[in-house]
Amino acid sequence: IFYDLNESYEENPKMFGHELHYLIYQLQRGEISPKVAGKVSLNQVPKAQKLVEKGLPNGTVVCLPWKKLDPKQTVKVEKSDLHRQ
Repeated sequence: IFYDLNESYEENPKMFGHELHYLIYQLQRGEISPKVAGKVSLNQVPKAQKLVEKGLPNGTVVCLPWKKLDPKQTVKVEKSDLHRQ
């Protein structure tokens, strides 16, 4: 299920607050779990953005600006995703 945070907030900010609290509640209970494809430092954001635009990462890419810069770091791309290029 895809949930667009920006669209939800723009349509109804009060309902967005309720939905956000409910999502956090579900996350804390282990009822849902985010699919994280990778965690990148600031130096990897441009490369990660290009992959996201192609729809390649199978999950969310999270930027950790305080993370030590690692030139060898990669964003996970599953083989099945390569066929969508």
